[in-house]
Amino acid sequence: MKSIKYSIIIFCLLLLLSCATSLRHEESYIRISSFPFLTTRNVWVFQYPNKNIQEIYELIFNKLLIIGKSGFKGPYEKPEEIGEFAKLVGADAVILTIDSLNKVKVTEQNEDKSFYYHYDQSAYYLKNNNRIKQLWEMKKKDYLDNNVSEFDGIWVNKNYMLKIYTSDENVVGIIHHKLKSKPIWKAGDLKLLFPKEKGSGFYLMGDKAPAPAEFHITISNKLIIKLWGDEKNPVSFDKVE
Repeated sequence: MKSIKYSIIIFCLLLLLSCATSLRHEESYIRISSFPFLTTRNVWVFQYPNKNIQEIYELIFNKLLIIGKSGFKGPYEKPEEIGEFAKLVGADAVILTIDSLNKVKVTEQNEDKSFYYHYDQSAYYLKNNNRIKQLWEMKKKDYLDNNVSEFDGIWVNKNYMLKIYTSDENVVGIIHHKLKSKPIWKAGDLKLLFPKEKGSGFYLMGDKAPAPAEFHITISNKLIIKLWGDEKNPVSFDKVE
C-alpha cells in the first residue's frame, strides 16, 4: 500500500516538474503546414546567433519546407531540448536565431544578486519533403575527384585535418581523419564546398550548420575562410601536403 502511495507521489512530482520546465518554444509554436506530419527519429538543430532567421532560411535552407515557427523573449533554451520537441512535430531540421537583449534581475538577498540574460529567440521547423540530400549529410562519395585547383591538398588547423580536392567545377573539403574531440564528425564528412572560379560558398561549423563563407589562399600559403557576419575572426588552415 505504501509503495502505491509513494508511486503516486513520485508521479505527481514528475508531472509538476514537466509542467514547470515546459519549453517556451513549444508554448509559442504555430503550425504553418496545412496538415500535421508524423514524428521523426532524428532532427538537426542549427543555431545562428544574431542573425535574421528569414534571411538564413532564404540563403541556406530554401529547399526545405517550413512546417512551423516559434519565438519568444526570455531565458535561453538549449538546442538539444528544442530538438526533442521538433521530433514530435515531424521536423527534419530546425534553425534557431538568438539575440541577447538585456540582463534581468532574478533575486536579491543581502549583497548577493543573480541575473539571467533575456534573449530574443526564433525558430523555423523544416521538413525535407522531397528527400533532397543536404550539405550536412554529404560525404566524400558524393563528389568525384576529377579536376584540379590551387586549393588541392591536405590542410590542418588545431581542430581539423581536411583533404581538399576539385570535383568538376567545385572545390570540396572533406574530413581526412576521424577527430576524437569532435564526435559529430567522421572521416569522409563534407566540411566545405564552393565553386573554384567564385571563391565563395559554404563552410560547415562545429555543429554542421552551413555558413556562407569566402575562401582564399594567402602569399604565405594559408587558407583563409571568412565567415558571413564574422569576417574579423576568420578560420585558417595550413597546407601540409
